[in-house]
Amino acid sequence: MIRAASRRGIRCVFVQGEDVMEQLKELIRYEPGINLEPVPCRCSECNGELRKVEEGEEAILQDKSYVPMAKIGKCDFWVCKTCGRVYWQGSHWRNMRLQLQRLTKSYH
Repeated sequence: MIRAASRRGIRCVFVQGEDVMEQLKELIRYEPGINLEPVPCRCSECNGELRKVEEGEEAILQDKSYVPMAKIGKCDFWVCKTCGRVYWQGSHWRNMRLQLQRLTKSYH
């Protein structure tokens, strides 16, 4: 596939690493300025599209036992359009950012 893309003039990278962090390292080596900021756009459960929960839609959040009620009204939430899973920038998000910062610092 990479040869076909290259023949068509499509810029591409053949990522060989099996581990996600290795794959990201390969991308950074190829494209040092790549933006690795986590963006809430796809559901990790079903790959459905996410949309931001708007003011007045708090009932969506309150229906989910795993949503921290103390954060409602204090941070942004996203909901999957397909399966209804809810996301917010919690500790998992902070951990991802820290890992990505470490990774990018090692190449600058």
